[in-house]
This record gives sequence, C-alpha cells and structure tokens, in this order.
Amino acid sequence: MPYLASIGTYLPCWGAPRHRVAGDDEDDVDGAEVHDFFTGSELISYEDLGFAERFGAYKLVEAEVTSVGGALPVNPSGGLKAKGHPPGATGVAQCVELFAQLRGEAANQVDGARVALAHNIGGPTAVSAVTILEGSANGAG
Repeated sequence: MPYLASIGTYLPCWGAPRHRVAGDDEDDVDGAEVHDFFTGSELISYEDLGFAERFGAYKLVEAEVTSVGGALPVNPSGGLKAKGHPPGATGVAQCVELFAQLRGEAANQVDGARVALAHNIGGPTAVSAVTILEGSANGAG
C-alpha cells in the first residue's frame, strides 16, 4: 500500500477511491498536479501515488513521461514553487489549474485531458489529500 513515509504523512492507496470515482484504472489519469514543496517530494509522490515503482520516479523524469506532451504530464502549471507556494491556497490553485486543463483552456494544455489528479499535503505530518477531477470527452468541463 502506498504511503508518504519519508514525508511523514500516511497516504492510503488512492487506487480504490479513484476506481469508485472515475470507474477505470490509474492509467486513465491524463495529468496531475502534485505537492512539490521540495523537488524530492514530487518524486516521492510519483512513487506513493503508484505512477512509479519505489526508487523509480527518476526514470519517469528521464524519459520525459511527466513533461507536457508526455504520457503523464505532472505539474503543467509549473508546480507549487512556480506559484510561490502560498500555504493554504495550494490545493485550490491545483484544482483551478486542473479545471482549466479539463476545459482545454490551460496555458500549458495537456491534449485530450479528461481525468486529472491533484495531490496535496497540509503540514507534512498533518494531512494528505488526493482529488480526482473528471471532465467531459469534448473538453467543455
């Protein structure tokens, strides 16, 4: 079961809730915004969310899987550091970005985005949240 052990926040397996919400597998996530308050935490999140095997997140970066245009674009907004990491507003900013992605209106648009994942941490030992957003097939939200 994935968990954020090194960050200190237990994140139960997100797969089961995701299946209930969207009805398909993890491979359906078209884009994600993950909590990258430190660069290393972004890589840890790839593993904890099931995008990569343990100690294998760097392979996604090397293969440009997580770049805009890759198979699983992560942080197309530039991530939290690009926004100045405003505590308390980061989760909302992630969801606003992903909403724009699903509507086809984002600055760094992920082509065909229909399902998006937001992962946020509030106080490294306090709370962790995963939000799944799903848009329509035509990109109109």
